[in-house]
Amino acid sequence: MYESGCALVQSDLMAMFWYTRAAERGEPTAYLSLANLMYKSKTDTPTLIEAMKFALWALALLPDGGNKDMSRTLVELLQAELSTEDIEQARMLAATWEPLYQEQYLQSDDPAFRHSTQ
Repeated sequence: MYESGCALVQSDLMAMFWYTRAAERGEPTAYLSLANLMYKSKTDTPTLIEAMKFALWALALLPDGGNKDMSRTLVELLQAELSTEDIEQARMLAATWEPLYQEQYLQSDDPAFRHSTQ
């Protein structure tokens, strides 16, 4: 809601805060959203390296479809902006990073949730 300004004052900073919290819980769509906001900010190379790290996680974990395609495009855009060394650093960070808390499943994957919505 902060990213789009829907019912709240638009704030990329607040959107990054909430996407970071969701990413820390292992939410793949949060990886994509966080990477996208970091890419849009283009504040400095370390931020773009972090964006690449999260874009790589999104690409690895999102199911086939629009969001995975968006993460693939974002990885390509970031590769065009970063040096070979920066890309390698991002890949190393992605290989060693883990969420603080990994959800066992998404709520929509829960049989009780599916049953209650049918």
